[in-house]
Amino acid sequence: MVHVRAELQVFLRVGDARALERVLGRLRELCPLLLGEAVAERYWKDSGLQDVRLPMAVPQGSLGDMVFEVLGAAWALGEPWSVSSLGEPGSPGWEFAAIAEHESSRFRVPGMEWAQVSLRGGT
Repeated sequence: MVHVRAELQVFLRVGDARALERVLGRLRELCPLLLGEAVAERYWKDSGLQDVRLPMAVPQGSLGDMVFEVLGAAWALGEPWSVSSLGEPGSPGWEFAAIAEHESSRFRVPGMEWAQVSLRGGT
């Protein structure tokens, strides 16, 4: 069994905590995977953006199955995505990531400026 961590990281342009909760609610509605508790902080390069990280519950299975689940969740939020993988799949330090940004992608959630879904881990 391969153990990995899955995460959704998004930069959200929101004016206040209430708007942030609204956008997070929309993310949770659209994402087919269960999203855990959000950790948000102002993005240091742009104080109008919130850098938000949410753990994703990915069904355990083969690495291929988990990558498929994460990509399905990504495409539910917007399209297209740039995909990369670093290291030997399943080995310590391995990372799979899909990234999208508002200038070249169409997000289904207003306020999303950038997003990354990732799998990290090893055996």
